[in-house]
Amino acid sequence: MKISIILSLLLSLLPMSLTAGTLELTGKTAKIKGPSGGRQLTWNKDRFQYWSSQSSVPSWTFKAKGEGEVELTVYQSMHEIPSSAYTVQFGEHAIKAAVQETASWTDYQAVKIGTFKFKKGINVLSIRPEKLKGRALMDLQKVSLSGDTDLLSELKPRLHKRVGIQSKLTKPHPSTKVVDISPGPLNLKVTGIDFLSDGTMVVSSWDKWGSVYLIKGYGGAREQMQITRFAEGMAEPLGVVVVDDVIYVQQKQELTRLRDLDKDGKCDSYEVVCNAWEVCDNFHEFSFCPQYKDGYFYTTLAIAVNLGGATTKPQVKDRGTVVRIDPKTGQYEVVAAGFRTPNGMAFSADKEHLFVADNQGDYLPGNKIVDVKPGRFYNHRYFPPHPLSEQPVSPPMAWLPHNEIANSPTQPYQLKSGRYQGQLLVGDIHHGGIRRISMEEIDGELQGTAFRFSQGLKGGINRLMEGPDGHLYAGVCGSRGNWGRGAYQGLYRIEMGDAPVFEVLRVDTMSNGLTLTFIQPLKEGLGWDPAYYKIDTYTYKPTANYGGPKVDKHDLQVLSATVSSDRTQVFLEIPGIKTGYVVHGTLDAETTGEDGKLAWAGEWWTTVNQIPAGKMGEKSPAPVYAKKIDLMEDGEEVSPHAKALTLFSENCVSCHKITRERLIGPGLAGLLGKKQVVIRDGKRVEVTIDKAYLQKAIMQPGAEHPVGYQPIMSPLGDALGEKNVKLLVEWISTLK
Repeated sequence: MKISIILSLLLSLLPMSLTAGTLELTGKTAKIKGPSGGRQLTWNKDRFQYWSSQSSVPSWTFKAKGEGEVELTVYQSMHEIPSSAYTVQFGEHAIKAAVQETASWTDYQAVKIGTFKFKKGINVLSIRPEKLKGRALMDLQKVSLSGDTDLLSELKPRLHKRVGIQSKLTKPHPSTKVVDISPGPLNLKVTGIDFLSDGTMVVSSWDKWGSVYLIKGYGGAREQMQITRFAEGMAEPLGVVVVDDVIYVQQKQELTRLRDLDKDGKCDSYEVVCNAWEVCDNFHEFSFCPQYKDGYFYTTLAIAVNLGGATTKPQVKDRGTVVRIDPKTGQYEVVAAGFRTPNGMAFSADKEHLFVADNQGDYLPGNKIVDVKPGRFYNHRYFPPHPLSEQPVSPPMAWLPHNEIANSPTQPYQLKSGRYQGQLLVGDIHHGGIRRISMEEIDGELQGTAFRFSQGLKGGINRLMEGPDGHLYAGVCGSRGNWGRGAYQGLYRIEMGDAPVFEVLRVDTMSNGLTLTFIQPLKEGLGWDPAYYKIDTYTYKPTANYGGPKVDKHDLQVLSATVSSDRTQVFLEIPGIKTGYVVHGTLDAETTGEDGKLAWAGEWWTTVNQIPAGKMGEKSPAPVYAKKIDLMEDGEEVSPHAKALTLFSENCVSCHKITRERLIGPGLAGLLGKKQVVIRDGKRVEVTIDKAYLQKAIMQPGAEHPVGYQPIMSPLGDALGEKNVKLLVEWISTLK
């Protein structure tokens, strides 16, 4: 009896947070509305960082078994003068709080926000910036709830991240056999690969000798390879091409013809083909990847760069260009301009397209692959301006977002056979590995979709070329700074196979969405629920700074998903896709093929330069056996009230409050029956706000613009659908 009394007394002395239960929330399970990723709001291992936009709103969703209340505490840091504020909203209750100054960015302070009551059903917790001063709102470590937490179950968002999805791959593609044929102790820093008619491989190397090597026996074990140094003494030999069994090498200052006049296997004649372009002593004035077509050579000329990456002022003539060389006259002409470091160029298999890789820099907000057209300008600018900079800026065929899928892309290669026939493979000297690009042609212009393909190689892949044996050969190169990770030299043989693999093969742009084509069929019943797909979109803003921000980044809603009868295609009905934007998509991390295996790389980046007219994807209702991704438990339905609150939290919380207080837009409480002056057909008209007005304001906000507010609201009719808009209007009408 005495023991039980003592225990009771001890328990009565414990703090409420322990006796009632505590629930801690981190960014791992948060959903972010508004700008995120990169240098915007990002969960970085143990905290939210880079909260630099007032439109970035993290949220967590709960299902409550019954009514209750919790005490909410935010653990935040702010190592600047605190002048920012935010609002925490849980369910229908909101409390404003001020950001507190801390000793450092990693010194987190517990800030008690207050008590929040919640109702049975769905409740959303969100944190919305109110006033943002300085570089960021704050860093957020966690949110702690104490009280009736036993009534709450967090509904965690479906995973759209794992290896291969919003994360680098770690291994070579499962349908390939990768063989390391690096020639022993030889420092083979590969800058060019081509082949003589007898099958001999020709390799240029950025080694201390400035060499070109001849390699035989590369199709077998590397111990049996025969390697000869054919030529040496060249300045930055950054590419090689064979024409009629004659070897041409690209040096910094010239295109050089190499001849073996006495047939002893060594070069004894170095002949200038062209040295007409200007060079200086800047380290970055590279000349890359010579190509040949119809009697002319093509090469690329990189710009001069200061240490640190800024463009040198002034530039010598015609830097940052693709040039065509006439070997008969030794002169060149500029084909296209606006490049920075075009370390990769190759013709398509049919020689009709010339693809060039370029990397991020000033006026280049991302890495890219360009389908070069004569006379065009691709936006890298310098002083004095190149004459072609007066032309309109041409977009790339495919953007490769910086550090997401590329960093310093290199030579593209178009596959001539196999399941990926017609697609490009592209190396990267810094990000490493290989990515692939499917292409579609719309109105005479190519646009592409980039996918992860292979990683786990020992260094940066600088050159790709198919050998006469049908295998792909990948050369490794690297140097200090941003030129390479891992090994700085090496050579791989990549044998392309047809082993089973489940992944998206290509993405095609439709008038009303996207069509995904898979290599293997989806598992029966999967893919019909729009929740299987997470789609966002953004465009770039080129600036004079290195790189450039993603702007207008926002989610796109998948209204419906239709799986083809053979389950190898899915049409996604997606309103709001725009030209000049990148559409980024991920599969649900648990999506599998018919063999039950997860997608190898379930992420893609589609560059939308054109949207085809009259090419409509076909929709059909989901069959009874379709598997739905459902966050609810026990088969319970979400109440209309809870669903409306969720719609508000996901679409409206950045600009509106559910009180009468104005944010960017008006507070929603008490709107019904109010008088409002609007601009209708260019005239001021006073209206009484009713449900019809609210519905029109949500679906067509530009039709009757309310005086006193910025005309910045996007129409939500297509994204939400009329049924959800009406549900939202009914809920707003209940707010007093």
